[in-house]
Amino acid sequence: QLITVTQDNLYSICKYLSTGHEHTIQQILNALARKGVILNTNSSVIYKYMNRLKELEIVNVRIQGKTQYFSLNRQYNVVSGSEIGDKNTPFLVSLQKTLSKYQTLPVQEELEILINRSMPTIIDEGFMIIDFETADHYEGHEFLNFLYYKIAECETIQFQYQKFSWPAPKEVELQPYLLKEYAKRWYLVGRWKGSEQFVTYPLDRITEINWEYEGAVFERDPTFDPHKRWQNCVGIFFADHKPSQVSFELKNNEHLNIEYLKTAKIHASQKEKLIDEEWIQVNLRVVISMELVREIRKWGVHNMRNIKPKKLDKMVRFE
Repeated sequence: QLITVTQDNLYSICKYLSTGHEHTIQQILNALARKGVILNTNSSVIYKYMNRLKELEIVNVRIQGKTQYFSLNRQYNVVSGSEIGDKNTPFLVSLQKTLSKYQTLPVQEELEILINRSMPTIIDEGFMIIDFETADHYEGHEFLNFLYYKIAECETIQFQYQKFSWPAPKEVELQPYLLKEYAKRWYLVGRWKGSEQFVTYPLDRITEINWEYEGAVFERDPTFDPHKRWQNCVGIFFADHKPSQVSFELKNNEHLNIEYLKTAKIHASQKEKLIDEEWIQVNLRVVISMELVREIRKWGVHNMRNIKPKKLDKMVRFE
């Protein structure tokens, strides 16, 4: 049986309200927007949705001043499964706080639902255990939730993309495959229709997404393996290029460059060879790219010699 757009949107609203909190119309609109359902604040559609849920006694409404606060009747909670034990709640809260910099990923919504099904008196017992490097506020974060579900559903998307060097954005139609984070930025990896080549788009250069675009469902390439794709790369680009043998010699100094490089490897292929007490040779098998150049430069060009091949030496020293 086919599910109508209205039924799908009503389900999304109920799932959002399953967190156990009260939410305003604007908060519900924002939650729908993250899933690609864009409704104008002044539109009657959202009010028709909420009135329908009230008529069915699925939601409760509390009015304070001019604001309506909606909550879901517990018997209609759309998240199935057993109750969360008291011992597990602090762990879930710690996990939620650990992932606090990823607010726009669907996992946050799911965690909040699970946490609020437990005892509210122990919710404050959890605390952050890991602090990820990602930026707190990154350009393009508002697209993450939408793109996540489009990737999961194998649905073609359409958006406007602008390179720094372009005078104006261009339209892109893409079969999305992966969201990848690198160096505090998010990237979308996918393929154009009819192409076998994968392309990468930084989210901070996507100027607009066509939320209403009904893209065709595509058959995902089962051979796509993110781990294999980037195994020869430093960074996000040039994954299709062949790796090269790369080497350079690094000088130790009062900052203990050698010890730090040994424990903070540039790439998994890195091998070191001690030359003397002052110098070490570093060998890599990687794709030569500007991302590799930036990683090498971090150690100070004045601390290096014998950078090979010549192409890389020129890029490190002069480009």
